[in-house]
Amino acid sequence: MLGLLIETSTERGLLALVKDGKLLQKADLPVGLNHSQQLMYYLEHLFTAVHLSITDLHYIAVGVGPGSYTGIRVGATVAKTLSYATKLPLIGISTLLTYTSPKPGAFAVVIDAKIGGVYLTLSDGKTVQHPPELVDLKRAVELLHPYPTLLTPNAARLPGKFKEIQPDTHWEWLECGPDPLHFARQAEAKWKEHEFTTDGQLELLYLRKTQAELDRM
Repeated sequence: MLGLLIETSTERGLLALVKDGKLLQKADLPVGLNHSQQLMYYLEHLFTAVHLSITDLHYIAVGVGPGSYTGIRVGATVAKTLSYATKLPLIGISTLLTYTSPKPGAFAVVIDAKIGGVYLTLSDGKTVQHPPELVDLKRAVELLHPYPTLLTPNAARLPGKFKEIQPDTHWEWLECGPDPLHFARQAEAKWKEHEFTTDGQLELLYLRKTQAELDRM
């Protein structure tokens, strides 16, 4: 089974081709939030490198957020367009669930939601203990207390924010991007359960209102 993985919701974007549980090819997009300018270029080269085409795929999986509002839509738009044009199964996976820790034991995935606090999910190392959620920093500190390892796509700001609330922070921060094999395992589990669409429809996971929506309230 050959799958295309797309994740552009955070600063660390990913494109990957995975076949039968093995990574064929991947492209870590340049760090930043300009994925719209680079995605199609890297996508073309991804297939060229392994001499495959879109028609060889069995499914397309895409990170649906939370994260950057624009970033979510960039990956989702490409995935939806490809799926609609080829009638390939389209599978949405929460961005937070595309990460896994390289270390054994419990961990959490934390994405900076700027003024909204953080997006997070918690895992005991095997199963998700807390689904993707938007929480304020104080609540995040409470939830994260038992989790020694925190994964994040950008560790530039979050450790400092947490220290302001809890100065004696004990977490080990690991800055990383999505794990393509972990991403693929979840996508294929959904594929087996027929949790996909073939008409280009996809539910995005923003978890908070956009500024435009807030302005209209």
